[in-house]
Amino acid sequence: MAKYVGMLMLLLFVSSKGIGQFKFGDQLLGATIDYIDFQGFSPKTAFGISGEYMLGKHVGIEASIAAGKDYLHFGPALFMVPLTLLLSKTKEDENKDKELLIFLATGLSFFEQTNYHIHLSSNFELIPFLSILRFRYIYDEYHQHNDDSFVSWSIGTKLSLLTKNNWYINASIERSQLYYSGVPSGIQTGIHAGYIFKSKDE
Repeated sequence: MAKYVGMLMLLLFVSSKGIGQFKFGDQLLGATIDYIDFQGFSPKTAFGISGEYMLGKHVGIEASIAAGKDYLHFGPALFMVPLTLLLSKTKEDENKDKELLIFLATGLSFFEQTNYHIHLSSNFELIPFLSILRFRYIYDEYHQHNDDSFVSWSIGTKLSLLTKNNWYINASIERSQLYYSGVPSGIQTGIHAGYIFKSKDE
């Protein structure tokens, strides 16, 4: 993991200009690789995708899914994101419940993961985040728990580089806790990279 953080710092110094601050409606879509280490389980590696919708220049809601050998995690917003995207393309008179459904989907996303973007420079951000509800499947043949499926919460931060052509890369670290008897905790680290789709309302 140390070499990935080193690569991120190198990209920071060679990047010439950033994209500036986010605004409402900006969307981030990227690929992820995560290393997960929970007490009582062998470490896991997972690959996935994540998406973030900006509610302003600082607050964003994120949905993600990642999987690997004997591991899977996702949040409740994952089920609502396709519906929300579909509804956002419909005309107002075609679906009277559109605003309510989008509101519910946004609410689920707040529970899954809420990010707060702190702009350190035009191309560098610190992003503390909180996840209240994330589902995890963690399998080990000889672990001490009776279940393989869990619900968890997490708190963490990302260090993010934004490039002048709307690409981003970040390194993340979080402390996670399972809602489970005995309260097993874990550490999750990751590297995420993707593209920023800027809002059309420039």
